[in-house]
Amino acid sequence: MASFKTNESHYCFAIQLLLFESNINPLKMVDRIYDLYNVLNDKNGTNNSSEALDAYKKLIEAIKQGPQEKKLALQFIGKFCKNFPAETTKTIEAVFDLCEDEDITV
Repeated sequence: MASFKTNESHYCFAIQLLLFESNINPLKMVDRIYDLYNVLNDKNGTNNSSEALDAYKKLIEAIKQGPQEKKLALQFIGKFCKNFPAETTKTIEAVFDLCEDEDITV
């Protein structure tokens, strides 16, 4: 798994290369979600940078992935959602999508 260290390469990887496609290896997707966490955590969870906002939006998109990714993304969204009030509607919609998910373990 990805480490929680601060590293500029994480930013580039998380923001520029993070494409949520159905054919991505699940382990790589989990690593990418951890990279997004690193971006948000390094920015102290504030929404004062476009980098942090982009990372948060990608977390919301991760809700559309597999069960493991959904659970992980939701944990991180719960931690950082208070810092992105402009994204409240998208956040709530993503959570509702999980409530309606066919997989009851999510």
